[in-house]
Amino acid sequence: MHGRKKEDAVTPLSTLVPPILNALVDGRVFPDVAPEGTPEPWIVYGLAGGTPIVDLDGLDELAHSRLQIDVYSSDSAEAEVLMRSVVQALASTLQAMPIGGPVSLPEGDTRLIHVSQDFSLFH
Repeated sequence: MHGRKKEDAVTPLSTLVPPILNALVDGRVFPDVAPEGTPEPWIVYGLAGGTPIVDLDGLDELAHSRLQIDVYSSDSAEAEVLMRSVVQALASTLQAMPIGGPVSLPEGDTRLIHVSQDFSLFH
């Protein structure tokens, strides 16, 4: 049961992620999509899957999630350094483990650099 009792509530990612990453981008951390006109750089987070934890008593209150973090910047070096900071922050606070390495995805319309990284975490 990973040390969590069934009566404990799952903490939503929207409560966990922003306080950890806000300092990296002056509070520009958003679920799913950034508002239009957001100054760069910014971070977007969202669920990218996970595995339900179920035993004979049913669904456990501990959740396993695959968290996707996306960093946006006009400067590729800044995006890379920022993602390294994200990895360090999530690993040290939530014990989130990176899944693979970061992926760079150029944004054609905006000319921004988009770096994406998935994490595995229990919460």
